[in-house]
Amino acid sequence: MRRVGARFLGLGFIGYPIVSPAAIAMSSEITAGWWVPLSIVMSVVPGLMLVVASFRSGTRWLGPLAIGTWCAYLGTVGLWFLAWDGSTLSDSAGTAQWMIAFCGMPSMVLMLVHPGLAALSLLTSSGLAHVSQQMGRFGHLTADLPFEVLWSFVFTSVFLAVVLVAIRTGRTLDETQEDTYRSAANAAAATAREAEKARFDAIVHDRVIASLLAVRAGRPDERLAEQARSALDELECVPDRYDAAPVSASEALWRIRSAAAGISERIDVQVVRSSPQGKPATMSNIPSTLSQRSSRR
Repeated sequence: MRRVGARFLGLGFIGYPIVSPAAIAMSSEITAGWWVPLSIVMSVVPGLMLVVASFRSGTRWLGPLAIGTWCAYLGTVGLWFLAWDGSTLSDSAGTAQWMIAFCGMPSMVLMLVHPGLAALSLLTSSGLAHVSQQMGRFGHLTADLPFEVLWSFVFTSVFLAVVLVAIRTGRTLDETQEDTYRSAANAAAATAREAEKARFDAIVHDRVIASLLAVRAGRPDERLAEQARSALDELECVPDRYDAAPVSASEALWRIRSAAAGISERIDVQVVRSSPQGKPATMSNIPSTLSQRSSRR
């Protein structure tokens, strides 16, 4: 759900310049020529990064990207004040700073990973965007500024709440799935232990005790010795269902990672093999059969 949300929001960053040509044109009237191209790039590039990264497994990349998206937005809006030539729009109802249209988008990306930081992001982004908007429209701040910031904050908070509920629902489903797999694994292990215990009980009852009861004083019977050896061999025998052909290190690691990914994407698998000098070896130095210790975090 985090990856899908990041992909959707990334497309939003890419799409806003496409649907805002009029607002971009008005912004260019009162700013230096470099700011509009820069603002478009700083909208499209974070969006592209979110979309591309959303096709990767896991979500460890999302936190840094979310913070980077917020910083890119604040930095670009902050540069508007340097690019502003001090004039105002001929139409005071126009758009002096076109990026105000998506001032809540960085907060929605942050809500995917940092709910607390998302609220701070929304407040700062909305405040800075509306200040630049009023300066470009009127040349000064008006008494409506607090109400405009409040309206933007409340309006976007609805969408932030939707994102938060969706992420919590996804987390609950993940935890439920993990509990289900864990319970199934425990049940399978208990069944296997009971089956093995029953096998040992049967061998002890039918073979071991029978061999002990057949012991008589005097010269040992060779047939009895053979029967005892057969009983010991059967006790030490591993059932065929546990037999497995050796696999390569890369194949074993792939199987472990696939099993872990099926349980939860929050599980990272790392295989470490100590070299003869005691230093960790890379996967390229691992021999063809799996003879290393593995740790799962």
